[in-house]
Amino acid sequence: MNYKFLLESILMNMDEGILVVDSEANVTFYNEPATNIAGISPEKAIGKNILEIFSDLTPESSTFYQVLRNKQPIIDYAQTYMNYQGVKVSTLTSTIPLIEQGEVVGALEIYRDLTQVKELSEKVLNLQSELFRKKSNEKSYSGNGVVYTFDDIIGESLAIKKLKEQAKKIADSMSPVLVYGETGTGKEVLVQAIHSASKVRKHKPFIAQNCAALPNTLLDSILFGTTAGSFTGAKDKPGLFELADGGTLFFR
Repeated sequence: MNYKFLLESILMNMDEGILVVDSEANVTFYNEPATNIAGISPEKAIGKNILEIFSDLTPESSTFYQVLRNKQPIIDYAQTYMNYQGVKVSTLTSTIPLIEQGEVVGALEIYRDLTQVKELSEKVLNLQSELFRKKSNEKSYSGNGVVYTFDDIIGESLAIKKLKEQAKKIADSMSPVLVYGETGTGKEVLVQAIHSASKVRKHKPFIAQNCAALPNTLLDSILFGTTAGSFTGAKDKPGLFELADGGTLFFR
């Protein structure tokens, strides 16, 4: 088998982009056949310094420069920056030093597009922020996302009565509450009922977050928010914990 042909075929059909730089961070190899993240052709990229291609990056913020300097790989790093065409993109990158006889001769980076995932996550945060935004000098929230109360939990069995009794007792507790059960048994209905029965939380936000929709690489920013300047492209945005302050944050 022609392994060179095999390798070329793999590279030409990958969703990931590949960038290789020398010890001075000048591009020596660039392959991005199925995407247009970097916004530059291989012919133009070869020979350019990585900072020429991504002009808003600096030696301090560039993963290539960090890896060349520290000789340590950076794996699954999410970053947002302007590409060669001035378009803001978000990528998940893994940058690995290339070491020969103990000396760093360059670095290899494999990256994939995260732009759509990040935009979707930001839209979710913006919608939640809009929904639960405090009005000036207002002591309560309107439209806090709660629909159900204990009156909506219908049943006369001993199990249902005991469940409602226990849930009412913890309504004003400040401790985390674990609700478990099979799909479709009404876990969120119960959690909303607990929220509605709470004297201290019922007028505050109720936020239900599907954990399966939380990308690992954006988990910190979604939960805790972001501050302008904390990373390239970051803006001041509240996280779920801040949005749910004083109310209930339900992870499902």
